[in-house]
Amino acid sequence: MKKLYPLLLFTLIPLFALSQKSNDSVEVDIDTIHVRGFVYDKLGKPIKDVKISTNLLSTMTTENGYFELKGIQKGRPIAFVKDSLSSFLYSNSSRFIIYNLVPLPTRLLMAYDHKMSIEAKRITPRRLIKKKTIDHAIFITYETLESYPGGIQTFYNYIQNNLRYPEKAIINNIEGMVVIEFDVTTTGTINNIKIIKDIGYGCADEVVKVLKTSKKWNPALINAIPLKRKISIEIPFKLID
Repeated sequence: MKKLYPLLLFTLIPLFALSQKSNDSVEVDIDTIHVRGFVYDKLGKPIKDVKISTNLLSTMTTENGYFELKGIQKGRPIAFVKDSLSSFLYSNSSRFIIYNLVPLPTRLLMAYDHKMSIEAKRITPRRLIKKKTIDHAIFITYETLESYPGGIQTFYNYIQNNLRYPEKAIINNIEGMVVIEFDVTTTGTINNIKIIKDIGYGCADEVVKVLKTSKKWNPALINAIPLKRKISIEIPFKLID
């Protein structure tokens, strides 16, 4: 009698197939650099507590202005920020630096760009005089500029709707440009208001009074760090014949 032997089938599954997992992420090598050095002001004095940042990395300067920032992605901007001091540095290699940090220039907001003026009906005949006019403007670009809620036009609309042309200025035929300077702090509040140019008879005082009741601004940001910024605004007072 013929014996029957069972046929045994073996399925060989490679070990690596059992351990293999789906993974969509890809690891890549990124060149990083190491930047260190000192930060000084324009007089050569060390500046403490300057925040130095790039991407997710940041550090602060020590008492003598020293800092180290390791693992910076090559070519990324490095921001130096403290109050109204700010600057960028680009570096493609590890290096030791001595960095001088200087105040930002004042940002000038020009009223005529936003079609705004404070007007009143003229009641005293005008007299003609010769005058010299100097126009100037400074435009600085930052990662995020400081802004008024709703935009600069909304800010000027607020001033125009709430500012009163002083009666004694109208009687004395006073018109011209008032220039006011103020700080937008890191929290967006307005402080340190200064009269840069006045035409007298209470005109500049009226502007200051309205500024003190305006809304908070959105502060300027560099690498998500709030920055104090000085703003200069022009307010034209104009009498209508």
